[in-house]
Amino acid sequence: MTKTLVKCENVNKMVFLSIKPEDTYNYAKDFASGIKSGAVISLTGPLGSGKTVFVQGLAQGLGIKAKIKSPTYILMQNHGRFYHVDAYRLENSQALLNLGFKEILADKNNLIIIEWGDKIRDILPKDTININLEHIDQNKRRIEIGIK
Repeated sequence: MTKTLVKCENVNKMVFLSIKPEDTYNYAKDFASGIKSGAVISLTGPLGSGKTVFVQGLAQGLGIKAKIKSPTYILMQNHGRFYHVDAYRLENSQALLNLGFKEILADKNNLIIIEWGDKIRDILPKDTININLEHIDQNKRRIEIGIK
């Protein structure tokens, strides 16, 4: 497991190399300790890059007992104050707004994590934590976290 912190102008980026899915899960579980209520996390990356595994580890690190599955067909699941959104099937952000997403964002007690967040970037807050996962090979992933 390799982590590198890269400081850029007004942006902190952390790069993490995941050798196997368990690394992604465990990294997200550890990452959860630094997440505060009101945070919005946008996950991007191609199919199979580990977005749902990351969400599962994050939920575990936050003490959420529910089994986390990607809400691809229902768009959004909530587990208490933990909202898990999958924007993969959305044509635009309006469908999510129609589900009351603006009110969910406004409640600073919520933690919102969005798979395929790039599809709804136009409605996400400026302080959204952006996490990009990319394939290196069958099991290895490069995970880049950008925090403005």
